[in-house]
Amino acid sequence: MMYPGVMADYMGWMMFGSYLFWAAVLALGVFVVVRLTRASDTHSTARSILEERLARGEINEDEYRSRLTLLRG
Repeated sequence: MMYPGVMADYMGWMMFGSYLFWAAVLALGVFVVVRLTRASDTHSTARSILEERLARGEINEDEYRSRLTLLRG
């Protein structure tokens, strides 16, 4: 025989589990977006440094192209 209090406790745990699941899905989504954003920022920063070095004359055009190809990987 089921008691009303036992059923309410069971439903409470189910709701808690559901909230926990969706919180984990949301956290994973935020983590992926942050990682992808940081990766593209790093790539563009490396390219801008390479462009600055070319503009200052530290590297020549052939070296710039070879390093840019390396960055694109």
